Amino acid sequence: MRGREVVLVGVTPAAARLMVEQGADVGGVVTRSTLELGFACALSKTGGQIIYLGTSHAQPS
Repeated sequence: MRGREVVLVGVTPAAARLMVEQGADVGGVVTRSTLELGFACALSKTGGQIIYLGTSHAQPS
């Protein structure tokens, strides 16, 4: 199974500052200010490929 990494987008400087001041552990979380930058970050980690691994949601009965 492949590893997963969170890319948190839409983080303003004020929100980032608040997270740090509140002691939130975001050391392992990649943050980008816009969706465009977050998507570019994700694509750079996959060599520019979109990888679909299916869904983990339960099927409706």
